[in-house]
Amino acid sequence: MSQVGSHEPGASDGTDWPDNRARLGATGLWLQVPTANHGSFTDQLMFLDQLGMPLPGGLVGGARGVEITNAYVGAFLDRHLRGRAAPLLDGPVAEYPEVEFRDGQ
Repeated sequence: MSQVGSHEPGASDGTDWPDNRARLGATGLWLQVPTANHGSFTDQLMFLDQLGMPLPGGLVGGARGVEITNAYVGAFLDRHLRGRAAPLLDGPVAEYPEVEFRDGQ
């Protein structure tokens, strides 16, 4: 079950990811959480959790979404701004089975 929609590499939504990356001189890594939507990585779903309201359509919970966001953004910052090792970005890990590594080209 994917909540991602069509805005991803290879989709026909008008976004040409390889062309955009080439023009920027960038390489890329595409990660996604199929059981998430845009709001999953904000505090919105945390409030639903706290209010005891059901999450829409099997989405990853608010606290877990924030945990995933913190881990992967932290790893990105470690690798690209701090010059530190960030093995979390090297491939799937058991700690975050929700995160899928996709071909972003």
